[in-house]
Amino acid sequence: MTVFAEWRHRLHEIPAGGLRETRTATEAERAALANELPIVSCEVLVVEYQIKPAGRDRYALTGRLQAEVTQACVISLEPIKATLNEPLDCKFVAPTMIPDQQPEEQEALSVEDLEPIEDGTIDVGRVVFEVFSTSLDPYPRREDVEWQSPHAQADSEASAAGPFAALAELKKKT
Repeated sequence: MTVFAEWRHRLHEIPAGGLRETRTATEAERAALANELPIVSCEVLVVEYQIKPAGRDRYALTGRLQAEVTQACVISLEPIKATLNEPLDCKFVAPTMIPDQQPEEQEALSVEDLEPIEDGTIDVGRVVFEVFSTSLDPYPRREDVEWQSPHAQADSEASAAGPFAALAELKKKT
């Protein structure tokens, strides 16, 4: 993911007491995000976060993502404004500490969200992109718009008559 390529922190730059950051996406980053995802535009993206050491070779990322986006209505294709306000909460660990498989019968929300520390770097940008993209409404629809099938009238006439009416017509003809 290269949209937020600069949103990384080297481990040796994180003080023992942790690191606090507020990042505002640039116009170029917001345009790249709109090109990457099914949105018309991203007007604002601000992320406040904190990274703290959380034990040996572990770092906790917590914070909040706030954004204002424009999506296209899935019916009319008209623009729809949306606001995202999502928490960030995950742990960064060495890749060897991430299990290959989770137990089969484990509740999804009880699984700890683990991200790999790659090349001594915590990639906050990747987490921001994932949270942003999964927070979008997959089927944005204006409240005053309803789907009208191009075959609506024929469908309503057929359903009014019912399948047995069609059979009765066939029986009359024979």
